[in-house]
Amino acid sequence: MTLFTIAGKNMRKNFTNYFLYFSSMIFSMVIYFTFVSLKYDKTIDAASETSEKISSAFNAASIVLIIFVAIFIWYSNSFFTRKRKKEVALYSLLGVRKKQIGRMLFYENFLMGGIIALAIGIILGSVVSKLFVAILMKVMGGMMPLFIFLFQQMPSLIR
Repeated sequence: MTLFTIAGKNMRKNFTNYFLYFSSMIFSMVIYFTFVSLKYDKTIDAASETSEKISSAFNAASIVLIIFVAIFIWYSNSFFTRKRKKEVALYSLLGVRKKQIGRMLFYENFLMGGIIALAIGIILGSVVSKLFVAILMKVMGGMMPLFIFLFQQMPSLIR
């Protein structure tokens, strides 16, 4: 049995513990992807070309958001690791080296956050970002009704 298969079994058995961690990772990805999509959206860019303040506000908010997401992910990761303290101690008592335990935890985090949460976060983020662009354009006084804007953006979501 390899460490990778043990990590997979741990993820399946500890799904209730992983759910909170997994959902926080997805939430972080969705928030960041939505904001970055708003920053680089053509309709928002066209509406905000007249003001340099909006561009600098987006840049400053992007830095603040990166810091917030990094702290949030770090905190959720440390919370999740503390919750699994007994399991790690059991592995240590069974003779598994610290290096192997660390590698196994890395594999679990990589699978959960690096692959699965990232994919789901990007998919949900693209849908949510289109909704936020439509709402923002409506608030900014855009001419297009919300439902027409969303249906025009659907082909770009499928690509």
